[in-house]
Amino acid sequence: MTKTKLNSGYVDCACRDCVEIAITSGGPALCWECEEAGCSAEGTDECLRSDAYGQDEGPESDELIQEINSLLAQAVWVAS
Repeated sequence: MTKTKLNSGYVDCACRDCVEIAITSGGPALCWECEEAGCSAEGTDECLRSDAYGQDEGPESDELIQEINSLLAQAVWVAS
């Protein structure tokens, strides 16, 4: 008996550094986030998403950075 492999249309995102899933009817495809960010479907360039490489440029990360800096300043003051 020969098994037939069905193509679901779900593939790995073609962006080099992305680990998301993309939907295609054939060939390489970008996930919607990479497509909106302007990433390369050829897989030769870095991911251009704002959250690529663990960097989120949203307001939540700015608040977190300010809180971390405040805690570090307090730790330095207590230590001195």
